[in-house]
Amino acid sequence: MMWMVVYPPLWINGYAVEEDSRITDGKYHVLQFGGPILPRQKEELKKLGLRFYGYYPKFAFVVSGDGGALKEALSKPYVVRIVPIDAKYKLPKFLNEKLNSGCLQREGDLYRARVVLFSDEDLARVENLLRKRFKVVHSNVAPPYVEVLATAEELVGLTRLDEVQFVEFMHHRKLWNDRKAVNHQSGLWADLAEITDPTDTIVWAKGIHGEGQILGHNDDGLNADHCFFSGNVGTQSKIVDLCDYEASGCGASSLPPGTNCDGSPGTGCHGSHTAGTAVGWSDAAGTSNVEYRGMAYMARIVSQSPLGGGSSGFGTVLSDAYERGARVHTNSWGYTCFAGCAPTDYNTDAQTIDNFMWNNRDMLVVFAAGNHGDDRCQRGCYSSASDPGTAKNDLTVGAMGRDVDAKMGWSAYGIYASGRFSVDVLAIGDTTYSVDGSTTCGITTSSRWMGTSMATPSAAGSALLIRQYYREGWYGDGTEGSGASITPSGALLKASILASAVPVAHDNDVEFGSEFSAGDSPVPNGNEGVGRIVLDNFMYFCPEDAWETATDSADIRKSSLWFVDNTTGLNTGDSVVYSIDITNPHMITRFVLTWTDYPASLDCATSTGGCLVNDLDLVVRGPGGEVFVGNNTTTGTDNLTPDDATASPDRANTWEIVRVSGISGTFNVVVKGYNVPQGPQPFALVVSGGVEPTCRPLGQDDDLSVEEAPIRARYSLRLTSEGVEADVVSGGPITLTAYDVSGRVMARALISERGTMRIPRKGIYMVVVSQGDRILEMRRYVIR
Repeated sequence: MMWMVVYPPLWINGYAVEEDSRITDGKYHVLQFGGPILPRQKEELKKLGLRFYGYYPKFAFVVSGDGGALKEALSKPYVVRIVPIDAKYKLPKFLNEKLNSGCLQREGDLYRARVVLFSDEDLARVENLLRKRFKVVHSNVAPPYVEVLATAEELVGLTRLDEVQFVEFMHHRKLWNDRKAVNHQSGLWADLAEITDPTDTIVWAKGIHGEGQILGHNDDGLNADHCFFSGNVGTQSKIVDLCDYEASGCGASSLPPGTNCDGSPGTGCHGSHTAGTAVGWSDAAGTSNVEYRGMAYMARIVSQSPLGGGSSGFGTVLSDAYERGARVHTNSWGYTCFAGCAPTDYNTDAQTIDNFMWNNRDMLVVFAAGNHGDDRCQRGCYSSASDPGTAKNDLTVGAMGRDVDAKMGWSAYGIYASGRFSVDVLAIGDTTYSVDGSTTCGITTSSRWMGTSMATPSAAGSALLIRQYYREGWYGDGTEGSGASITPSGALLKASILASAVPVAHDNDVEFGSEFSAGDSPVPNGNEGVGRIVLDNFMYFCPEDAWETATDSADIRKSSLWFVDNTTGLNTGDSVVYSIDITNPHMITRFVLTWTDYPASLDCATSTGGCLVNDLDLVVRGPGGEVFVGNNTTTGTDNLTPDDATASPDRANTWEIVRVSGISGTFNVVVKGYNVPQGPQPFALVVSGGVEPTCRPLGQDDDLSVEEAPIRARYSLRLTSEGVEADVVSGGPITLTAYDVSGRVMARALISERGTMRIPRKGIYMVVVSQGDRILEMRRYVIR
């Protein structure tokens, strides 16, 4: 009888490995464990003389060591196979199709490529060797690579070197603009010029405008003489520094400002526009164009060009911004296959982002998903978010309409091969008005300024406002200074943004212009992530404002904020349980877990093995024995997580969400380390919605009295062609109030026996049934 050995799946740089164990005289091998990896197993193998490097899915590491040590390791019961890293694994998939497609950077017959080394190799020595044969563009320390110009044949030949881990052929970079403040603070569909109520920009009204925060900004330039950047914010210069990597680096006196920005935009127009959307305004502007201020307009900026840092590399861009105080970094660019969609491999820039955030836990990098959602994709390129937005730890932003609750047709969307969501959240990227870099104080008027480029700085500005909220201790009881000033991790900022989000009504892919007709998928998904950012859905303030918050449950009563920013971390098999009291069952409560993961292997997004290294699980247990599993497909119009203890855990994403409603009591939130090969793994956990408020709503008296509970009305509701009909059996009257998706009251009716609340137009409405100040129930109706 013959026995067939069954191994866990294994992928090396995106390639599936089918072979049995084979030990060669090569320097590096891949050692695969039989399942989740325990710290003691790694320590035992290190004592044999093995050195551990990067992780490959599933359950595998790159290792080095002599043949004897490898053979002894293979005898361990938890090691299932050891294979060499052959040259065939060191080239991108679909390379032959791309060589003559025009989407790769080349000069004549010479391709621009990054020769990526294993981390223990002598970068300087390899760079000197390559300089003798090729033109070297630049080198990078983390991840270690040397960027060169060489023929395809020469580059293929380099894969035979032991020192070389991978050869990445470079695609062209592209700005994502070829196709804001009110909506993402309060959720209302309005422009700043249209608002009359200060609570429409509730975060600003409370005194949070970005004070004390610094934004990193990598784009094609910035007009530093524009009035939105040329003055001060408070007592400090708006501009912290300018970095020109095509000249002498940081300390530059200027960057490309832009010319003819509303016509044929020159270099710098795009960067001036995106910077304006995120943080634009200084005292030099006075009251000029005040309605076009950026999301965090009192924050300062470190602006850097060109895209990706040019010959200095993107790692230098992130390091320079961080050293100058930036803790949120916005990027409205990516790599492209031109009309053939985009590369979505997980390239060296994506790995750089994850590596930087892993080593600098208080940084959040924000990237645009791309505008290729309605392109016709060539082989090896896809409609999902492009490199380097393929990073796991960044916040990848898609675009939604300014007047329609929908993903824009051109916005990149979908999942990677492993099932990982390529988009985390949506922000408005339809026609946006911001800084005109070709003027001294003007604003763009052309409708050409749309794209995920425009959505991304809104999200970055939102992250700055959240960071100020934590730094100033608003989270305690909703007032400034009520909690200790904390330095939030990038994971906590990301979790907070995800916890604020509201699912959009139309997220399926359609052509540009047909967004109203698009279908809808349950969240979370790869088209919208968790939905559109609404900061007031997450930020708790006291006293509360007497207005209707635009949220996904007609959230007319607010929730305290509950969060954990864990720094000690979990290893494989570890778990921690938090008990949280949910007192308001009428609201949708969002439990969000995020973590900043260890950087993955290159090209991991092309395989079903994916890019996840450290894998945590979120399980929420309700007071009645309910079990809600993170990222389990939600159901119904409220996108609620089903009670299903048999649901499969998420094995692809670095964040998980549970959405519940209709249940009050003590919930136990479990965070577990399923497989943590590069542990321990810190995490952030945020709970918003349904948590007991720490202050009473406006108008509630301090003197309390005990009154006999009123008799609850008995009634039935029915949807008709005119609206919602109520039949009150006893205990009336009742009040019906209809809220649209923005939280505005569209209809109201007092009904004693039988009557209809007429709703004037088609749409999605939350109907609240109440008696006096008491809410009896909420129902969602779709008027077609």
